[in-house]
Amino acid sequence: MESRSFWHRYSCCFQAITIAVMLVAVFSGYASAQGVPSVGQLHFSDLKAGIFWGGGTLSVDRDIAPGPLHAGFFWGIPPAPAFSGFRHHSTTRLDDIFVAGEWGFRWGDMLLGTTSFDTNIGAIQNHFKQKSGAPPGQTGFGYNTTLGVLRLPDNAEGLITLDNKNRIFNVDQCFAFPKEIAFSASPVIPKLRFLAGWKFSWINSDIDPYYAAHAPLVRETLPGQIGWENLWRNAVPFSTSFRMAQRFWWTGPYLGMRLTVGSPQKLPFQWYVEGKGAPYAWGRYKFNWEGAYNDGFFFVRGQQTTNERVHGYFLEVKGGAQIKLVGKLFLEIWSKYRYVNMDGSGSEAQTAQNNFLAYQTFSQEAAQSIGIKENFWGVGTNLVLHL
Repeated sequence: MESRSFWHRYSCCFQAITIAVMLVAVFSGYASAQGVPSVGQLHFSDLKAGIFWGGGTLSVDRDIAPGPLHAGFFWGIPPAPAFSGFRHHSTTRLDDIFVAGEWGFRWGDMLLGTTSFDTNIGAIQNHFKQKSGAPPGQTGFGYNTTLGVLRLPDNAEGLITLDNKNRIFNVDQCFAFPKEIAFSASPVIPKLRFLAGWKFSWINSDIDPYYAAHAPLVRETLPGQIGWENLWRNAVPFSTSFRMAQRFWWTGPYLGMRLTVGSPQKLPFQWYVEGKGAPYAWGRYKFNWEGAYNDGFFFVRGQQTTNERVHGYFLEVKGGAQIKLVGKLFLEIWSKYRYVNMDGSGSEAQTAQNNFLAYQTFSQEAAQSIGIKENFWGVGTNLVLHL
């Protein structure tokens, strides 16, 4: 595992360095032919600040195989595994209000470098939903179990819905080069420019914990959920609870193109459309699920943790228009769409403890595969100061 981690990390670095060297070589060759701008032509680029409404979904599929331990947990009470094999499909809504900013530099008409960021305000209450299914007959008792605490009847579908607030942060370092390619002298004919850069995206889900108090000897579908039942019950009041946490980040270099019509120096408006993409990006997905049964005398606690590297690709399309307000101040209206596709494989760490007869614990690794799809769109407005 350590060897795989070493080579994975350094192969990513090698690819990034290779792309950078290629871009430098192309730019250097073009600059040599066209003439390099002087240091005096290095200036700040336009400044942007704005707000937008963004939304979409983060969808994750996790296929978890049964672990190597199959029966006899908890002193044989019940003689069934604490963790069955499951297929989980989760959907996290990403709707929120975002703030954004952009700044950078311009080197003559040869190179434009900009750094942009956006982050959500975190004021919108979203939902985290997880739909689960399991192959029947894994325990031989007509149900499948997880965390040593929850059970799902054979041939049933379990649905968990919890309130959630996200923290989302995106950074885009973009370079536009070389000078614009004009297809015509007319200012209303699009001009082309190539793009290269790097993106980083981070999503952290603050999922509300779940707690249910039960009357003695009650076996019921968990209140507010569908399909899932409490595995344990006792002759005294007891409770079933669990909490979930999710984090996903990805990064990678990209290439793209931008078409621009109009010029702030010649026309009172300007519009553009651009596309960016990367055939290879990488990141990490973390998911933690903890559950507990407690009746004041006995307890059962379980935890399953996913912490896997993922890799894939992303595509983004953005378009907008700028309208002059006064002097060098413009109003920009824009929209964008981004699609991210990642996958990976590895194992899920599973642990459980109880104090039946004596304190006991076990841990195991269960093989799993992960598929992630992010669909995100945004519509917003910026104030733009042309420098």
